[in-house]
Amino acid sequence: MAEISAINKKIDSSNFLIFDFDGVIADSVDVKTKAFAEIYKPYGEKVVAQVVSHHLGNGGVSRYEKFEYYHNKFLGKKVSDSDVANLSDCFSSLVVQKVVDSTEIPGALLFLNYYCKGRKKCAINSATPQTEIQEIIRKRGIQDFFSIVLGSPSTKLENLMILEDLYEFNLSKALFFGDSESDMNAANSAKINFVGIGNQIMSNLGKNDYHANDFMELLK
Repeated sequence: MAEISAINKKIDSSNFLIFDFDGVIADSVDVKTKAFAEIYKPYGEKVVAQVVSHHLGNGGVSRYEKFEYYHNKFLGKKVSDSDVANLSDCFSSLVVQKVVDSTEIPGALLFLNYYCKGRKKCAINSATPQTEIQEIIRKRGIQDFFSIVLGSPSTKLENLMILEDLYEFNLSKALFFGDSESDMNAANSAKINFVGIGNQIMSNLGKNDYHANDFMELLK
C-alpha cells in the first residue's frame, strides 16, 4: 500500500472523486448493524448473531440482497419482492434519522470543502436505496458537494459505469473512497484507483490500492 504522500499526489492528479457513504463520510455502520439485529431479533439470538456477522463482513452490499440471503440462508424461507420491500421500509424507519444525525468520519467535511467545491467533480456511490441516500445527503446539508448521488438497486460497479457514461471521464483519473471489500472489488473491476478508509478494509487491500485511517490524514 502506498504512503499518504502518494495518495495525495493521486488525489491531485484525479479529476473525479467518488465516495461511499456509510463508514466513509459518516460513522453510521453501527446504526445499520443494530437495525439488522432489531429486525431479526424475533428469530432468536443465533440468527441475530449470524445476520450481524454477515452484515459486518459484507459492507457495501445492498440491504435487498442481504434480506433475501438472510431469509434463505438463516431462516430457510423464500422471500418475495414485496416482502423485501416491506423489510426495507422497516429498516429505513429505524435508520434514516440516526444516519442523518451520525457523526462524520474525521476530516470528511473539511476534505469535501477543499476538494469538492470547484476543484474536483465528486459523486456518492452507496448501497443504500437511491431515494434514501439522496434524502440523507440533503438532510445533512452536503448535497452541494456532489454532482450526483447514486444508490441501489444498482450495484456499486453498475453505478461506476453510470458515472463513466454520464460524465465521460477517464477511469484512470478517478478515485473511489470506500470502506468495504465490495467497494474495492467494484473499483478494481472498473479499473478505478481505490482508497480504503478505516481499519476494517486494511487487511484486504491489494498492493495497488491505497489506505488512510480517515480524511484528517489526507489533509496534513
